[in-house]
Amino acid sequence: MNEMKIFALLLTVLSFVLNANADSPLTSTFFAKAYSDISLISDVISQRENHEIQQFKLTDAHLKFFDNVSIPLDQKIALINALGWGESQNIRTMKNHLSKKYKLQPLAIDSILQIPIYENQDFYEPAKVISNEDLVILAYTQSLHDYFNPMNAFQCAYRATINNPQSEATNYIFGLILAQFYLDLDHCSVYTVMISVRETNTFTKDHIRPEGLKAIFEYINIYSGSCNESEEEIEEIEEIEEIAEELTLVLEDNYTEKYWLENPVYIKPTSQQVSSKKQKVDLVLLNKKTSKNHMIDNWIFFDEENNGTLIQVSINNKGNTTSIETNLLLLIDNRSEFEGAGLMYVHEKIPAIPGGENAVISIILPDYWIYDPNADFEIWLDYDNNILESDEENNKESFHEWG
Repeated sequence: MNEMKIFALLLTVLSFVLNANADSPLTSTFFAKAYSDISLISDVISQRENHEIQQFKLTDAHLKFFDNVSIPLDQKIALINALGWGESQNIRTMKNHLSKKYKLQPLAIDSILQIPIYENQDFYEPAKVISNEDLVILAYTQSLHDYFNPMNAFQCAYRATINNPQSEATNYIFGLILAQFYLDLDHCSVYTVMISVRETNTFTKDHIRPEGLKAIFEYINIYSGSCNESEEEIEEIEEIEEIAEELTLVLEDNYTEKYWLENPVYIKPTSQQVSSKKQKVDLVLLNKKTSKNHMIDNWIFFDEENNGTLIQVSINNKGNTTSIETNLLLLIDNRSEFEGAGLMYVHEKIPAIPGGENAVISIILPDYWIYDPNADFEIWLDYDNNILESDEENNKESFHEWG
């Protein structure tokens, strides 16, 4: 997959995934058997078959295998494939390993395991020391063990692919992550994104064994029939595209990233507020979901006066020091519903919040009901990173809800 193809994909896939399941490009392409001559992989495969174990924890032996520079990358990803999917502890193990290996703070690893907010988003500077090979290993581990959210692995896989386009293994892992994303959006794209990798003729290293590729495409080929659209499907797509175009025209003036750069909601401080043990600042988003797919509905209201949506964002400062003024980002994404629709950005000011106290921020979206047709959005506190908090993990939450 050359860089132009990858960039074209980037323009269309920086988004939230709705749902996935065990029958999916990441979890149903078991190609490790092509590498059963390698003892570490053979041991895992034997346990899978003889003891019906499907998930294995990463061990020191596995990590040493990944760090051995004499072992080809295709064998390393085959080991990850053999270890299975769904063991979330493996993500933490891999993150801790790379933090120690590269002498990085956990924040640096976390920063590259997030859905990109904008096109061509650059890496957090300290994380740039991670090798392309380790980025692929991290991306594949992340995506297999958090397959409902494959785009969290996108940044790692994308950077490794454009930096190392000759690597066949790297390109296939990137392709599988994109295919997983497309699973709930467009089954034809599940097929075509993998075909685009297979048809690339410039790979010179890290070749996946033929039996491994055969195993991958035995599953991927299931989706080939989805590329034959009927006339009715084409008409439906054209209608959806027309609605998306109208929606984009309504929203593009006031809800673009450019608009908020030109119309900031607060005065950006000259320096960051740094949290410490004595002067601790920790902004926490209190808006929560009641289950995986259903959110508490008493903070989203239909606003009759504005014929739109009222969203109330509740924030707590868990620290002991008053926070400085900053902002929050509400990011709404209708692209899974309307092909051609754009991201909708909303910024709002977060006032100074004393330690231990709460604040409620009201956001009004006039002439727009968030549940028409579905809600797919993210709330991110301190979006501009004006506060170096004691805990950066509780500032953001993604919400997905059927209208």
